[in-house]
Amino acid sequence: EVVEASDEVVEAAGEVVDAAEAVVEAADEVVEAIDDVVEATESVVEAAEEVVEAVDEVVEATDEVVEASDEVVEAAGEVVDAAEAVVEAADEVVEAIDDVVEATESVVEAAEEVV
Repeated sequence: EVVEASDEVVEAAGEVVDAAEAVVEAADEVVEAIDDVVEATESVVEAAEEVVEAVDEVVEATDEVVEASDEVVEAAGEVVDAAEAVVEAADEVVEAIDDVVEATESVVEAAEEVV
């Protein structure tokens, strides 16, 4: 009976060892899965950093476009101002021509009186 009980104890101990080996194997698989999760998380972080970098570049380019647009608007304003100055100068030329015509008429009238 003692031998039989000892055999049973040995058999049970073998089952405990087998179960412990299965636990170690499962733990190894868990560690492996955690490594995979860490690796995937690193990939996600890298991709997110690339997205942030791309967004920064888009924002920078947009700022440059806005700045250039402001410069175009400013230049257009200067063109309008210059055009207004040209119109004003043309008005003054027309006025001066009118003055010349009037003066010429006065000279002609005076000449007619003299003749």
